[in-house]
Amino acid sequence: MTNTNDTDTLSKDEQAAEMAVPNAEAPTEDDSNPNTVAYYVKRYQAIAPKSAASIIELGETLSALEQCLGRKHWNEFYARVGLDPDGSTVRKLRVIGRASQQLKRLLPILPNNWTTIYELAKLPYERYIKVVDSGILNPFVTAKEIRQVAFPSKKTDRKPAFRVSLNLSALTDGEKKKVVKQLQDVAKLHAVKLETDRKADLDALLKEPTASEGAAA
Repeated sequence: MTNTNDTDTLSKDEQAAEMAVPNAEAPTEDDSNPNTVAYYVKRYQAIAPKSAASIIELGETLSALEQCLGRKHWNEFYARVGLDPDGSTVRKLRVIGRASQQLKRLLPILPNNWTTIYELAKLPYERYIKVVDSGILNPFVTAKEIRQVAFPSKKTDRKPAFRVSLNLSALTDGEKKKVVKQLQDVAKLHAVKLETDRKADLDALLKEPTASEGAAA
């Protein structure tokens, strides 16, 4: 789930990295050999950065590349996958890759957001544990909320946001529409915000008449 409310916006090279990775020319070296650049190009391009798991795997790929191959090969790799080796995406993925093992334990509650996962990955271990134990982590958590828990300010006693998420994928479109309308009524009644990671799909669903609505018309 992508968190669209994060206060940290993606840089230009991060936005480019979230698009399809450009196809490189067919490598002449063996792309099944981990001692070649082609191996890591193929591994990187096979990962679609559409989930927290794939973001972590991209970080692991960069870490493996830089551990297994000499520095002279790094620039060739980054050129072939369309990344700036000195850009913020590579910098964040390196940090995420180093923290991959501990991050993988949190996959069900991690958001699909480069900046937020990076914010968690770069924390000192004691601060990381503090955030995990706080119960704040969920697919909608923001980098700002993580910082507020990890480094609480003495100037405010604001509590971190409390969110509840529902997975409606098992319902029919008609059932989804009914549930969403009920949630909208509840949100309006209590003056709270209703959020979704599939806004375009939700808008289309609400505009589309159900079978019963069509029959009534």
